[in-house]
This record gives sequence, structure tokens and C-alpha cells, in this order.
Amino acid sequence: MRLIQAYTALGAAEAPAETLETARKIAVWMQRRGYTLRTSGEPGIPRAFEAGVTWPSALEVILPESPYHGRTASPVGPAYIADTASFQAAQKLLASIENSSTTSTDDAAIAMVLQILGRDLESPSDFVVLWKQPDDRDTSGRTRTLRAIAHTANIPVWNLAIPSEAAQLRKLLRDIDLENQQIL
Repeated sequence: MRLIQAYTALGAAEAPAETLETARKIAVWMQRRGYTLRTSGEPGIPRAFEAGVTWPSALEVILPESPYHGRTASPVGPAYIADTASFQAAQKLLASIENSSTTSTDDAAIAMVLQILGRDLESPSDFVVLWKQPDDRDTSGRTRTLRAIAHTANIPVWNLAIPSEAAQLRKLLRDIDLENQQIL
């Protein structure tokens, strides 16, 4: 078992109120089970997840720059920016993703690599949860980049806006609960 269990939450700035509340509840639930939330600090879904985290040690906000959406990075967290070596390694990884012409490679996409794979690129999240209304842009831009990054490390991605993916996430949460009951 890894020392840090983490998950990444990303998504749209605008989401239905009930989805924002669901995000907050998931974060509360995950924190109680020892998981660290990694996110972007952006408005909407990321901040809704953050609202459910009350322990500073259970939150990593990885910013593409500082300040970013009103957040300022700190060497002691919970908001960080990447060190130069990690930033360059994440940049290289993004460039290597197949069909990179449809992959976003700006600083926010580079920060997304670190949010998903960890600030050291060697401590990946267990899963990624997002909310984005599905449309044809799911195969390009940020969502495509997010899915491609996660795919490089075999990390599942679940979009709460897609009923079948939301059901898979609910099953995972039930499985985590069963595993925790067996440990205790």
C-alpha cells in the first residue's frame, strides 16, 4: 500500500448546484477514508471538492502559476507550483502523448499532469473525477488531455455528468468502504 492515497478532481467552472454539493460530499467521504485531494484551485467543481476538505494535510492545490484564480502558492501548501525539474518533465510527458496536436500543452495542462501524477510525477492519483457536460469536445482540448494523461498511468477517469461513469465511481466508493472495513 502506498503511503499517500490520492485522487484528482477537475472540471467545469459551471455545474449544476446538486453536482457541486455531490462533489463536496465525495470530498468529505474521501477525506474520512484517508485520501488526499489534488486539484487546480479553479472555480466550480475543483472548489466544490475543496469545500469538503477540512484537514490541510488532505489537500494539494497544484497551480500552473502563482497567483492563479485568487490562490497563491506556498512552499508548505496546500497550494503549490511545480519546481523547474517537475515542470519540465511534465512538459516532456505532454509532448510525448500520441496525437499531441489535439492535446492542450499550456501551463494549466502541465499543472494538470502534476495534479494527476503527483508533484514528483511518481505518485499518481488512484482515480480522477470530473464534471464536464459531454459533447464533441470530449475528444479534444482539456478533457482529452486529462484522459490522455491518466491513460499513461492506467488511472481511471469518471465524469459525474455521464451516468455510466458516475455509476462506476459509486461502485469504487463502495469497494473502498468494504476494504476499509476489512482493515479495521
